[in-house]
Amino acid sequence: SNGKNAQPMDVGSTMVGVQASAALRASFAVLDGKRKGERFILEGDQTMIGSDPGCAICIDEKKVPPRYALVIQRGSDFTVAPLSPEPVVVNGEASKGAEEISLKRGDTLRVGSNSLRFIAPGEVFTLQDNIADRVVDRPKSKFNVVLTTIAVVIIALCAIGGYSYYDAVSKRQARAAKSERATAEERKVAIAKLLRQGDEFLKAGALIEPPGENARERFQQILELDPDHTYAKRRMAEIEERVDQLQAQRLEQEQLQARIAGLMADAERMMAAGELVSPPGHNAKQMFEEILRLDPNNAAATAKLQEISSMMGDMADRVHILFARAQVYYELGQWVRPRGENVYEMLEEVYRLDPDNTLAIESILDLAALVVFRLDQNLAEWDLDAAGNELDTALALKVNPEFLASRRERMRLMGISKRGTIIPPSPADTRDYSESDKQFNSLNTGEIQRRLAKLRLKSRRGDWQDFQLSFESGM
Repeated sequence: SNGKNAQPMDVGSTMVGVQASAALRASFAVLDGKRKGERFILEGDQTMIGSDPGCAICIDEKKVPPRYALVIQRGSDFTVAPLSPEPVVVNGEASKGAEEISLKRGDTLRVGSNSLRFIAPGEVFTLQDNIADRVVDRPKSKFNVVLTTIAVVIIALCAIGGYSYYDAVSKRQARAAKSERATAEERKVAIAKLLRQGDEFLKAGALIEPPGENARERFQQILELDPDHTYAKRRMAEIEERVDQLQAQRLEQEQLQARIAGLMADAERMMAAGELVSPPGHNAKQMFEEILRLDPNNAAATAKLQEISSMMGDMADRVHILFARAQVYYELGQWVRPRGENVYEMLEEVYRLDPDNTLAIESILDLAALVVFRLDQNLAEWDLDAAGNELDTALALKVNPEFLASRRERMRLMGISKRGTIIPPSPADTRDYSESDKQFNSLNTGEIQRRLAKLRLKSRRGDWQDFQLSFESGM
């Protein structure tokens, strides 16, 4: 210790000139100068004297070096040694070099303009009327004997009390340490058990369920016992991450199952309505295929597709029969009538059963083009009755009415004119009917025009009336 705890006090603060708490410690009392009457208790083993504010005994004078002297306590012995080139002056005698000078009761140390009187431990010292006096030099009195006896008794009682207190504190601390060690050992055993259970639950996938028997609760219990347990913290972070992943997967699975259920309901409704493979993009077969894409192991969708496949085999036979009947009705001239026994309805049924059957739609377009071609020929021959029948047939086949409008107008003019009257032919039709076809839900007028051009070319090479359609190969 450097003695920085030395504190000045007033020598006359008690009846005997000393505080009771300082009676057992050595000290210096200032005998003269401006600081006369102050006392400095020597608290540590070493006490520095000088003008530096950091010194335990600070004498702030220009003549006093910053670090003038050092008072050293070795057991019950005290010495003073110089810390600067200035010699230490004790009882008027200067020290030689760096030698230590022993301090005895009553010795006076000169520091600047101040005389510091050394007071030994247990010494009773008073300062009255500017006279420094040692009690030991006075005639003995009963008061001093009584005072000394009281001091000894107090010291003894304090020693006994201090020892008893220290002994009680030591025993209590020992018991507390023993209890703490036992508690720490119990905590260690409990943590080891919780770790084992937590890892087992984690391995088994019991992250947060069932309640009371899951990994997260075990690692939380570990952190309650040891908040800084790194392994438990790492496991908790891992569990939270996996729980988030599982919740996201569960939500995704629920959404998937909801979508599959919707597709299944739509597919079964389409199947009941006979929409097995048509219309394109909205039929039972495609719905079940989409279900299998989302859930390759869906047994219900697989069974339904097998059922549709079986039905499609039967449908192929039915399509073949429908084409054969269409050919018969064509040869009988039953193109759009009577109901249920005509070419158009047979081809429409084929298309409904198999929207991918190009022969069906191509045959309908071929038939429509042939009807329009015959309409034009009948108009050219002034056969209005036959032309009227062909016009009705064309409309029944869903030929665009705007495409037929010029022919209808020609028929009207011919109907109010005499036979042989020259009716100017309609100008070449170059109009784009694509939007109009959508508006009237008509056949593709562009395809009909292309077929009309082929028919006109063929008619120049022979009798167009001998031309026939074959529903095995189309035009």
